[in-house]
Amino acid sequence: IKGSFYLNASGRLMDAKGARTLASQGCSVAGRTVHHYWLTTVNPNAVFREILLNRIEREAEVDFPINSFAFPFGTYWTGHDPQSQPDISDALVRSGYHHCVYSRFAKNTQYLPKGLFSTVNQVVPGDRKINADKFRIKMKEILDNPEKFKQTDYSISLGVHPWQPAPEMEKFKQLISEYAGRDDFWYCSQTEFAAYRLNAKYTIITPDETKVGIYKVSRPTIEYAGEDVPLSITLTGPKPSKVSIDGKVLDIIKLDDQRWMVNLPYTQDQQLPNKVDWLHFDDGKSTELKTSDEIPGLAFGFGYESSGDFLLTVTNNSDKPISTIYIVIRKPLFYEIGTEYDRIKELKPGQTIKLPFTLGKIKPGIRYKQGKTIVAAELFMPDPNVQAKAHLTFDVSGPEATAEEKAVMIRDFAHITGPFVPREFDFAPYVAMSQTDAPLKPTTEGDLLTTWSTTDAAASETFAYDRIFPFGQSKDWYKAANKFTRKPAYFVAAIDFQMSDAGALDIKSELPIMKIAVDGKEITFDKEMTIEGLAAGKHRAIMALDTKSNLVFYKPKPVFMELTVDGKSVTYR
Repeated sequence: IKGSFYLNASGRLMDAKGARTLASQGCSVAGRTVHHYWLTTVNPNAVFREILLNRIEREAEVDFPINSFAFPFGTYWTGHDPQSQPDISDALVRSGYHHCVYSRFAKNTQYLPKGLFSTVNQVVPGDRKINADKFRIKMKEILDNPEKFKQTDYSISLGVHPWQPAPEMEKFKQLISEYAGRDDFWYCSQTEFAAYRLNAKYTIITPDETKVGIYKVSRPTIEYAGEDVPLSITLTGPKPSKVSIDGKVLDIIKLDDQRWMVNLPYTQDQQLPNKVDWLHFDDGKSTELKTSDEIPGLAFGFGYESSGDFLLTVTNNSDKPISTIYIVIRKPLFYEIGTEYDRIKELKPGQTIKLPFTLGKIKPGIRYKQGKTIVAAELFMPDPNVQAKAHLTFDVSGPEATAEEKAVMIRDFAHITGPFVPREFDFAPYVAMSQTDAPLKPTTEGDLLTTWSTTDAAASETFAYDRIFPFGQSKDWYKAANKFTRKPAYFVAAIDFQMSDAGALDIKSELPIMKIAVDGKEITFDKEMTIEGLAAGKHRAIMALDTKSNLVFYKPKPVFMELTVDGKSVTYR
């Protein structure tokens, strides 16, 4: 059996050494995100940062391309934000992925380039407890109906977290052994399968019109494909006397008297990088070049040039020429065009080449005017003198929002306290606090869970503007709140807002509102959550929200909330 391990950022639970151990013995490392947030709660520019930075960091650790992705918490869409799935899809493509283990996403989303992403038919043996019978039933269903499941893709894949206790792992080994050693299976990692499927879909073989029996093969670069996997092709007719590619003679495998299989390898000018490095250039304003410990003889620069465009600089300080450097510029989601491509055909000893790249048009809309993110340059150097890949990055932020746009970002204005045990919760103190401009005080002095908090800069740079943040900012708060993880809990949100005109206030909330007070009075409300007869001017709403036992308090998951009058957002203060 071979596996691909989907890792978040390098750290306490899985550092670089651990990643290299996992990426051995035929297994590979694959991508998730830096922090394992629910991506639907993250603003678009930060989504790009979360996805691409994780890929860059882990590639630099294992010195190998990453081409397959798994969603944190399996989440890639939400009804509260229909644009989140298009943005997440776009971020994956911009980041260089072409495989996802979530088949519904890969096959059904209309926001990916048609046919680009390969995927799997997933069979789950059991996350913590092995359910062998269920596994066997699903495997039989697939093996008895192969054509049906090939419509999803040509892969059967285990899907499991590696947290089984030792006795369950023994059951797992015994179960998997039932499917070992089959000559009709190709046992491969997700990385290998993704590389093969990309080649199968995008390789073009065209005849040379001037010479019989000569063909040109065009295929994805080996680095983008992600693995050195030969492409199997079938030739029909009498057995060829010889098949070769760039002078290398290939084996001819007989399928029957009129069909012959040949495995096309990558040619010598396409070799996987044996080292990957990552150089970060802070805010991109320095003109200083950086050298790489992993790629000696080269110096790199990446940032802004005087015109404001991006400038990539490569210097060859070695005594050997470099034949080809493939370049991809990866830009965050606030740019309309996400990737640009170029190539340095030759970099002579002592030569410096500077390549400018235009910033391009900025997307309209408030959603792209938020978030800290990155710009990246990816350089693949298959030349045998180098045989390496370099990631160059620098930090950027989304375009500056106007004062009017900032005023409708509820994320930055909501005050939060809790969580609380629902059966012990008393809303009365909060009714008094709902008076406009009344002080927001803890109901129990010194209790972290009754202390009011707002988002900090990091949360504002990361999460979507139309969500409130029911989480404290300290480790002690998370420690105190963790007992409410996936258990009944309320939290309280205080929203100071202003209405330009009198009218009815409509509140849309991802979580049920159990109690609400506005301007010092508790309000009786219907399911539509509309409060009639509010005057123009300043108001405060305080509401108790029910987590429905769905929130975890070890990982922030902001929740959607929107206040409107006649379909137009109020402003927050």
